[in-house]
Amino acid sequence: MLLNNTEAALATGADAEHLLAVKAMEKALRGTRQADISSSAVGLSQILLGIFTILVATIATRFAVILIGAILAVRGGLDIYQASRSKNHGAKGRLAIGVVSIISGVLLLAWPQMGASVFSLFLAVLFIAGGFQKIISPFSHKQASDKFTVLTGTVSLLLGILLLAIWPVESFTLLAVLVGIEIMLNGMTLTVIKGQMRLNRQ
Repeated sequence: MLLNNTEAALATGADAEHLLAVKAMEKALRGTRQADISSSAVGLSQILLGIFTILVATIATRFAVILIGAILAVRGGLDIYQASRSKNHGAKGRLAIGVVSIISGVLLLAWPQMGASVFSLFLAVLFIAGGFQKIISPFSHKQASDKFTVLTGTVSLLLGILLLAIWPVESFTLLAVLVGIEIMLNGMTLTVIKGQMRLNRQ
């Protein structure tokens, strides 16, 4: 009788531990799904933001200065938000790029008379730093999306080098188009990475 009671108690304890483990796993999965949805939303937002920037800059050139400043500030906010929710080694790099982006955007909005040639140097540094961050980040984890990340990082790097090569740049419209391309690349990279991570968990 005593042996039966002991076995029942052990079984009950094991069931309780199993239930707690299942609940913990479900909670972790819910958190992961929410993070994936959030990251995908940020990625899609950046893609749309990039397309919007290119379209508006080519149609309404006189608003290019204000547009670049506002878009850079928004892009920086999105980068910081994503970096704060990410746990990989590339989060610090994305956070730094977000801060630089916000500073560049605010600087242009506060000082719109800044020449395009001066501001193009800020953008060149931003593009090159962002490109290096995307090229280096895959080394912290192995994903099928690494090649795409390195590709977009290389394009960002080349955009920065292009700005330095054709400096001085006098067209804010050209700068706005390049900013739009860079933001689209960021959004595409984030969307592809999160999509691959979801496939790996299935």
